[in-house]
Amino acid sequence: MVGLLGLLSVGLLYATYQISERHVGESAPLALAAADLRAEIASAHLWLEEFLGGDTGIRLDDMVWTPLARAESIACKTFGACGRDAGSERDGAPLSPPARRRLGTLLAAFATTARERVAIDKGSEVGAALDQSLDASYAQIMDIAVAIQRDTHRIMAGHQRRARRMLLAILGVWVIVVGIAIGGIERRERRRRAAAAERRRFEQRLRQAEVEKQRSQRMEAIGRLAGSLAHDINNYLGAISIQCELARRARDDRATLEHELGEALATIGRATSLTRQLLAFGRRQPGSPETVDINKLITGMETMLVSLVGERTQVETELASDTWPVRVDPAQFEQIVLNLVINAHEAMSKGGAIRITTSNRRTREAGVPARDEVVLEVSDEGHGIAPEIRERIFEPFFTTKRGGHSSGLGLSTVFGIVENAGGRVELDSQPGAGTTFRILLPRSDAGEDEERAATSAPAAVDNLRPLDVLLLENHAPLRRGLQRMLEDAGHRVCCAANGAEGLGAFARDRGRWDLVITDIVMPVCTGDEVARIVWKRRPELPVLFVSGFTDHVEIDELIAGRPARFLRKPFTSAELAAAVAELVAGRPGARGPSGMACSA
Repeated sequence: MVGLLGLLSVGLLYATYQISERHVGESAPLALAAADLRAEIASAHLWLEEFLGGDTGIRLDDMVWTPLARAESIACKTFGACGRDAGSERDGAPLSPPARRRLGTLLAAFATTARERVAIDKGSEVGAALDQSLDASYAQIMDIAVAIQRDTHRIMAGHQRRARRMLLAILGVWVIVVGIAIGGIERRERRRRAAAAERRRFEQRLRQAEVEKQRSQRMEAIGRLAGSLAHDINNYLGAISIQCELARRARDDRATLEHELGEALATIGRATSLTRQLLAFGRRQPGSPETVDINKLITGMETMLVSLVGERTQVETELASDTWPVRVDPAQFEQIVLNLVINAHEAMSKGGAIRITTSNRRTREAGVPARDEVVLEVSDEGHGIAPEIRERIFEPFFTTKRGGHSSGLGLSTVFGIVENAGGRVELDSQPGAGTTFRILLPRSDAGEDEERAATSAPAAVDNLRPLDVLLLENHAPLRRGLQRMLEDAGHRVCCAANGAEGLGAFARDRGRWDLVITDIVMPVCTGDEVARIVWKRRPELPVLFVSGFTDHVEIDELIAGRPARFLRKPFTSAELAAAVAELVAGRPGARGPSGMACSA
């Protein structure tokens, strides 16, 4: 728009300049011709007087008759004053017929009188009369030439004034047009900025929706699982109660006692798996990718999945034994499996089988390097997906379920998690023939750090020396159980029921402690606050954080670059011993005396 206005303005200015130049160009030759006419007549008159005055060196042909001929030519060609035809109408003649006739007559009379005067003696009366006539014709011709110059200059000045007025008018119009255009441009720019601001607000709302959609889906899943999980947990608690009662009755039968206690511990492990999955699905913090074996994650979910789908639907698994590791957030992968199983279950209103398989695949495409991928397939025997909606099933909030029974976020959540993990989703479905969702995740190049740590842990535990341990745990039964575990391992333990008591014990003999074990969520002073105060006084002191819920603390940020580790509750004595050994391995012996009293 601005460029078009610029071209228009330049064009108008150029047209005005051309009009002005044309008028000036038409008037300028007339002024020059009038000046030449005056010069030629003046030259002829001057040399003629010199000749009549007795100057014999004057050449009449060159110095008198030739200028007269040129003057007559100028008068004829420029002003139309051509002898006897001077008074006729001539196209393009700048002078009126009377003026042309008068100029032509005067020039002719001047030339005739000059020739007659040259032929007559100087002193005769006729010569004197011719001199007077010659001077009169000369004066009139000069007056006409001066008048022509004056009129021409006046005409040129008028053209220039009109050109300036036209230029000012054009500039005025251009200013108005530009003002209107600028106003339009500003309005369009305001609309563009408003649209951009609205787009940014929409994108922000969309990002917020993306942040909330996974939580919404997790909460939807938790709501569906609540009944089944409550039922399963009650069954686990009932089994533990029975197994403990049987163990009490069999206190004299060691084999039965060990069997019942082992069964109780196994039941606790299964219940722990359920609660950890609930915490993972309901957490708000972003995913933390890890190198994982998806077979282990799927196996750990089987009990929950069976409870979720009910008795009319079977969950079948076929997991490849050599599946490659992948890098993904474990909780988000479990959410992928959960969402796909829920989707498959809802597609089979009359029940059926849901099949979960894993495998490895090496993908080769033309022009693309081969890549290794781990494949997760979830298949159902449902009604399939219609071709007309197949392209929309991964859109947020798109659902075919009526009555508000679904948020429409399940498959879009799956797609987002897989895409963030660098993978892709494939779909095979035919109406009436079931559906298969295929998740392909890139093989991870990360090493088996966890396996190496696990293989080295037993040696560290076996070589671990007795330690002075400060234990902070607000739950009394758990605190007593941890104290018993640590003391059975040969360590000296001082217990505190909250953060304030623990800091008091630490301050009374800060150089004594080899290790601090603390819960995170505690009254008075939280575990992370205790650790930060302790590290200000002893930056090298190892701290083991134990907790089952860390909603307000970013564990990775808390332990990064510090002598610390996190152990999630509940845990076994072997897991506790391995964590302690990893933290204090290679450190010098305790500085305090053995058996020193602890008065927290």
